[in-house]
Amino acid sequence: MPGHGAVDIRAGGVRCGPAKAVAAAAQGRGRQPYEAEGFACEPAEADGGDTAYTCTRGDARLGFRYRTA
Repeated sequence: MPGHGAVDIRAGGVRCGPAKAVAAAAQGRGRQPYEAEGFACEPAEADGGDTAYTCTRGDARLGFRYRTA
């Protein structure tokens, strides 16, 4: 959707391609937990109606903010 998307992606122990795929999978989740690329992602409310996601797979971690507008 225009105006929606993942920003401020921070990753450790995961390559850029899979990290981007995990973040892109947040689209349409409506602030619900989800799994992608073997990562378990947990949402939290962020400022401005955005969602902050923390995703883990073993020792690998990924965090990003999903903007709503």
